[in-house]
Amino acid sequence: MSTTGDRKTGGWMVRRCGYLAGAVLAAAVGNADELPVLDAMRTELDRSMEVLGAEDVPPYFLSYEITENRGVSVGASFGSLTRSDPHHQRFLDVDLRVGNHGLDNTRQLRGGSRMRSRSYNPTPVPVGSDPDAIRAVLWWTTDQRYKTAREQLTAVQTDVRVSVETEDKSDDFSREQAFRSVETPRFVDVDVGAWERKVERYSAPFADHGKIYQATASFSANVETRWFVNSEGTEIRTSENVYRLFVYAATVLPLYKDYAALSPEGLPDDETVARDVAGLIDTLLALRVAPLVEPYTGPAILTGQASGVFFHEILGHRLEGHRQKQESDGQTFKKQLNERLLPENFSVYFDPALTAYGGTDLAGTYRYDNQGIKGQRVTVIDKGVLKNFLMARTPIDGFPKSNGHGRKQAGYRTV
Repeated sequence: MSTTGDRKTGGWMVRRCGYLAGAVLAAAVGNADELPVLDAMRTELDRSMEVLGAEDVPPYFLSYEITENRGVSVGASFGSLTRSDPHHQRFLDVDLRVGNHGLDNTRQLRGGSRMRSRSYNPTPVPVGSDPDAIRAVLWWTTDQRYKTAREQLTAVQTDVRVSVETEDKSDDFSREQAFRSVETPRFVDVDVGAWERKVERYSAPFADHGKIYQATASFSANVETRWFVNSEGTEIRTSENVYRLFVYAATVLPLYKDYAALSPEGLPDDETVARDVAGLIDTLLALRVAPLVEPYTGPAILTGQASGVFFHEILGHRLEGHRQKQESDGQTFKKQLNERLLPENFSVYFDPALTAYGGTDLAGTYRYDNQGIKGQRVTVIDKGVLKNFLMARTPIDGFPKSNGHGRKQAGYRTV
């Protein structure tokens, strides 16, 4: 049996040739207009603020964020297809605060102890548009968060009374304007059958080398849609595509090549991948017989890819504003504002609106961050001098506002 066709269903466009097409397309059906999701979130948030507002310890802030991922992934090992699956899931994150902007339940306890861990198990949300089903999950999760928040606030207030006054006297939460932006949902446009054959082809050369014990090639096409509402009036819906190709192999040590793009056309062609696979094989086989290198201390020259990771870890995270406030972090640059960190010919900026640079797609682009704040271009180092920090809604001395760089994955706290 052989059929060929295209089908688009609110978030997906999948092209398949062959018998299994129906299975993939059936999974895509049912994603009608997602505005009912935003409406259900707003209705339940308003109800929760009204009901909980009558409590003796009312919330002063509440936000809901639902993150949806839908798409398809395929994988192969040593030339044979191992999986070809659609995926569709939604998760809820709730930020509920009691107290006030100056002191609330999220404050870190002195000595590094935290009642709020940096991650938790996100709450699954129904993937349909039934407002009652969505509101039921919102209600239950809000109730649990409220009970926890009250306990946290009591612990924070006790900690403040018995601890030495902190050096940073900024508020726990910033005051911000409301934003509204409802983007059109994007869809996945991919020929699944063609990518099944590609990953088989990409992983096949490893089978010619018996000393390579693991080898896989995988491809995923995903659209992430986020709905966000808060008690300040913000309503956001954003939608982003990411297409990813990953080739992995291992013998004594593992190696991999990872490619990401905002469209299938942004991924490398077959010739480029074949060349990279050959390079992985040569490097893996060379590593098997390479002598151990003695520990070395001294100057080093890093490759372009390695230098990017090094720069990100050494500098990037340390420029996040919240790290200048938390005692559990190093606070590396807390007292170095307006001081020289780099040579004069170096300037560093972060621009979340950039979608490509030098002909390469940039993963992680966004218009609004995970706290509903519009992302801004921020020059953190100007001609070698530290001038700014990447700010979420956790103020620090001298930086009372967010600049739209509060980011997280579903199930994690915003940083």
